[in-house]
Amino acid sequence: MCSHECTNTVPGYQCDCSRGYKLRDDRRHCKAQGPEAFILFAHCTDIRRLKSDRTGYSVVLSKFQNVVALDFIHHLSLLIWSDIGQKTIQSFPMNQTIMPGMEPKINTLVSRALPNAGGLAADWLSIRIYWTDSKAARIESASALTGLDRKVLVYTDIQKPRGIALHPLLSMVFWTDWGDRPRIERIFMDGSERRILFNESLFWPNGITVDYPTGHIYWSDGKLNTLECATVDGHARRKVVERGLPHPFAVSIFEDNILWTDWVTKSVHRCSKFGQEAGKRAEVLVANLSYPMDVKVLHPVRQPPGENPCSKHNCSHICFSNVKTFTCACPDGLTLMADNRTCSQWPEDSILFSIRGDIRRMCVHCPDPLDVPIALDQEMGKDQPGNAGLRNASSAMALEFDHISGTIFWSDRINQAIWTALWDGTNQKMVAQANAADLALDWVNRKLYWTDAMNARIEVCHIDGSLRSLLHWQNLLKPRGIVVDPGRGYLYWTDWGDFPKIERSSMAGSFRTVLVQNGLKWPNALAIDHGSETLFWTDANLKIIEMLHLPSMTRRILLQKEMPNPFGLYFFEGRIYWSDYEKHTIQSANAQTGADRRLVRDRLEGINNIIIYHRQRREVPNPCALNKCGCSRQCLLSASKPLGCECVCPTGSALLNDTTSCSDAFRKMLVFSQRSEMRLMSVEMPYWADVLVATSQRLENIVALHVDTVEERIFFSDGTLRKIQSCQLSGADVRDVVTIGIETLGGLVVDSRARKVYWTDAGPHQPRVEVAELDGSHRRVLLWHQEMDSPRSITIYPERG
Repeated sequence: MCSHECTNTVPGYQCDCSRGYKLRDDRRHCKAQGPEAFILFAHCTDIRRLKSDRTGYSVVLSKFQNVVALDFIHHLSLLIWSDIGQKTIQSFPMNQTIMPGMEPKINTLVSRALPNAGGLAADWLSIRIYWTDSKAARIESASALTGLDRKVLVYTDIQKPRGIALHPLLSMVFWTDWGDRPRIERIFMDGSERRILFNESLFWPNGITVDYPTGHIYWSDGKLNTLECATVDGHARRKVVERGLPHPFAVSIFEDNILWTDWVTKSVHRCSKFGQEAGKRAEVLVANLSYPMDVKVLHPVRQPPGENPCSKHNCSHICFSNVKTFTCACPDGLTLMADNRTCSQWPEDSILFSIRGDIRRMCVHCPDPLDVPIALDQEMGKDQPGNAGLRNASSAMALEFDHISGTIFWSDRINQAIWTALWDGTNQKMVAQANAADLALDWVNRKLYWTDAMNARIEVCHIDGSLRSLLHWQNLLKPRGIVVDPGRGYLYWTDWGDFPKIERSSMAGSFRTVLVQNGLKWPNALAIDHGSETLFWTDANLKIIEMLHLPSMTRRILLQKEMPNPFGLYFFEGRIYWSDYEKHTIQSANAQTGADRRLVRDRLEGINNIIIYHRQRREVPNPCALNKCGCSRQCLLSASKPLGCECVCPTGSALLNDTTSCSDAFRKMLVFSQRSEMRLMSVEMPYWADVLVATSQRLENIVALHVDTVEERIFFSDGTLRKIQSCQLSGADVRDVVTIGIETLGGLVVDSRARKVYWTDAGPHQPRVEVAELDGSHRRVLLWHQEMDSPRSITIYPERG
């Protein structure tokens, strides 16, 4: 019985060992050469290790939610794990020195569309990670260094994939599936030659691992309570351990031993890989654990060196192999070009839709469409001006796109902000602080429009968030859907307030008229066919999709059967696409007849809006770019003006009589704080609309503020940061005024004439009133605790001293 290779001789046989091993004195078994081996295992909230001789037991990393899977890339000293509580895959360089009192530097690789990554394996040759997701029912891979170049490997005929193991030298991926038809499968890394190795005598196939020297796979079954093995081709199946296994979970292999975790014994075990009949009993390595999960043995021989066909590839993005040859591949959403090496720069025509915690895209013309997440950073925007800690797009609602820059836009209904990012999720920025119900992009003039149902208004700004202007605020109740027609200069929107209607105005807000006001209940989304000048809308109450031919004002019902809750809507290439919130589907039909109805995608629970990302938007002349209207601030396209454009002014200023210039903004205004934000509201305008003071730093708890009317600066105090600062009305040029000696600041007031700032401090040690110059110098106490208990608000009367 040889550990690795057995050669018949005359007489008898001879045992040999694979590279990296040495034959033991018994001439049968092989011992790994090199450094000492460590056993790594996941323990829910931490990752632990111990030496193979059961010494050196310690915690490697902690403070997790639920780590269930882990692996490593030995030559990079990189530890990688999946936390299904945080819904992330993260990594940590094991050669990193952690100083006392300092947190380890952990890198988040994957954080989007990861509902339950229960299995994880690392390819040390191509430096990629592979994982199983039982909720998403798919197997995916990504770069082990960055988490980018994400690619779905298996997503059809798969139910509950669990364990996963790789054999990079043979370009093979193995996984267990404990769905309705339990099985163990194998596929090459390029997606070819998928085959079922076993689908009998299985119930809950759990962990799986590869013994590279012998070319065997080992797996556990949590219901049948067995450990089994077979060759990588599915031959010579046998039971290794079938007694004393209440609930085996993960498995690993090292030298002549198989290791596993057990959920019932709450231990890590070890036994001979030749089975219980080999004469060695199983031993307990670590006992009295709470939640033992994955287990791996950390040693170079567990990742033997070698080459596969991808070792010398020239692919622009991803290389996958199948032992014989390699194939270049692209991240999901991009297309492989004719040279079979390079990926397209832009995504193909794709349906974008918001669903629960993700924004996803799906190919329009692909025969078997696959939805993939846009990898939005979970840390996005936490340092953005005015943001109170947004960490993800879990409340994404409205969607838009710009085919020129390759960006997408979305609104966040909980954090009340509009965000933008490149189509792949990078370069994320906040465009505006707004409670946008729907978005519409003027791709000709580079403007973004939105409806705000909560505040009953319609606004517009440049795509970078500048020049924000209020277009409509009168006679609006709950504006919802919005579309634009830059070629003709029109803006359309729905209002599903007490008197539902569909309206139109020029894109500058003039020439407003009601198009439809009868036979509506909850007019929701809008879509437009620019070619035929046809407007489409969904009515969530009447459960229909209607259409209006604008030149003839002919209105008719397009679709009305089996539509319990039509929500999002988009027109593309002669077809109308819509999402149904109740049926959890995306469907399409002929946009003129409603015939040829097709199910695009189902099982999309929580789906909201949809749009189609494409590069076929019509190019039309832009009179604003030619400065035809001579606007001093904001030029918008307009159907009501001969020149095709019209001037408007940013919120807080008014258009002067010359119809091109704007008054100075915010000469008379309210300045107020909302916890982590400061805002301005003009009292000279016929509307009540506030704008954000976008500081360059994150604010936490603004408790007091006042304005220096001479230099037009806001002085404010952050109760959490315990300091007084100042900034311009725009939020720029933030300066520290008083940074020490503040306990509980109450009120603050500025004497613009004498150039002083006064404040109260209700701190428990010395309640007091203080004063300083506007730069914080010459600070002195005016009143202190003997004369007061808990000073709060403060004001001054300079004329009386």
